[in-house]
Amino acid sequence: MKNFFIVLLLFIVVAIACIYIFIPSNINVSAVIVVNAPTGSVYRFVNNENTWREKLMPDNAFKEYTISSKVQNTVDIVLRDNNDTINTKLILIFPGGDSTIIHWNCSVAAGMNPFSRLLAYNKAVEIKKNMDSVLYKLKLLTGDPENIYGLNIYKTAAKDTTLISIKTMLDHYPSTNDIYSLVNKLNDYAIKSGALITGNPMYNVSPVEKDTVRLMVALPVNKLLQQTGAIIPVKMVPGNFLATQVSGGEGTVRNALATMQNFITDNSKTSMAIPFSYLVTNRVDEPDTSKWVTKIYMPVF
Repeated sequence: MKNFFIVLLLFIVVAIACIYIFIPSNINVSAVIVVNAPTGSVYRFVNNENTWREKLMPDNAFKEYTISSKVQNTVDIVLRDNNDTINTKLILIFPGGDSTIIHWNCSVAAGMNPFSRLLAYNKAVEIKKNMDSVLYKLKLLTGDPENIYGLNIYKTAAKDTTLISIKTMLDHYPSTNDIYSLVNKLNDYAIKSGALITGNPMYNVSPVEKDTVRLMVALPVNKLLQQTGAIIPVKMVPGNFLATQVSGGEGTVRNALATMQNFITDNSKTSMAIPFSYLVTNRVDEPDTSKWVTKIYMPVF
């Protein structure tokens, strides 16, 4: 019996020694993954709490993610469960090309008590599993640009290259009436000139000064017409375009334009000329803005 207690005591001493040797007072937890997406796009994706709540929530461990602060390519994320609050840091590293290295880390205080160290170690293992789960989902999601940008952005070429155009200056953002007033002028001139209209009207809105915007409207026709007054013929140079299609009102179109500009910046492309919106739906005939369909084209190289 005495020998049993001696062996038991030795076992406990060795076990406690192992705890102190192999489990430090502060346990560093980290996870790393490489995703096939530009760093800028990944940064916008992960610094949005809706992304965490709706798309990245793992099936285990922590039930709440809160972004406490964010700086360039770094996001501080607080993980919360019923009994735990863990401060973590997500760092994005740009290795070159169109990929991003994501390094997620935190530190878990284990204390001096051997039992608290064991509990802290188990918690660290749980956090590590949680991080791996989130980063795996993040890799899958960012592999498809539509998940990041919310738009199906694709490459295309110019189809309608012979146009007639007209522009005007306004002290307000163009209304549907403003746009179609110019469309009607182009329609009338095309018919008067014996030209066939080969596609839907398109428009661009550009800020000029603080309280002034320029509205330009164009109409594709089957032949190059003569200039008359404010109506100018345009021969568009065929080139590369990024395009997308959206359904909704003018606010939706403006958001899509901003998103496409982010896409261009993220992918180190350059806009060759002004973008334009292609009116698939006749907005005058359809009062329900949710049914408006608009294609957006951005010339790039």
